[in-house]
Amino acid sequence: NLEEQLDHECEDHGRTKADLKEQLADIKAVMIREREGYTKANADLQRQLAKEREDHGKARAELARLLENPYFKLIELRPDLLALIVEAEAHNELNLNGKKINDAAGFWLAKLLARDNIFTLVDLNSNQLGVEAGKALAATLKANKTMKALFLSHNRLGDEGGKVLAEALKTNT
Repeated sequence: NLEEQLDHECEDHGRTKADLKEQLADIKAVMIREREGYTKANADLQRQLAKEREDHGKARAELARLLENPYFKLIELRPDLLALIVEAEAHNELNLNGKKINDAAGFWLAKLLARDNIFTLVDLNSNQLGVEAGKALAATLKANKTMKALFLSHNRLGDEGGKVLAEALKTNT
């Protein structure tokens, strides 16, 4: 049946079976080259995708590292504080009295103060600092020997925050 169709096709178009077989071989060769090209292109795309995933992973890790930077956290939480901090660096005294600094911003401010031993006096009176800021400030007092005065009245440190700060004062003298 297939052989008859092939004979009939050859008669209709004035071709021989050999011509059709040659054309078929050419078509197969083209298809093989195209498949090889697609396979190579697919492999190239897979390598590129793997590289992009690796780069993306590195970028995510770098972003996570940067986001843990106290400067970036403060910019995110309270950009107004950073300008005050930079301005105060020239005087070695940081007055943030009554700036409505909450516990989260206070935490990252303490991290910044622990890292940058610039200020001899820090006034954080009349803010909204809580236990977490108190703990972070206690760690700052242990690490920062430059700070000689820290004012914290009228905050929300509670008993727990007060205790950790008192402990820290034993090591920062």
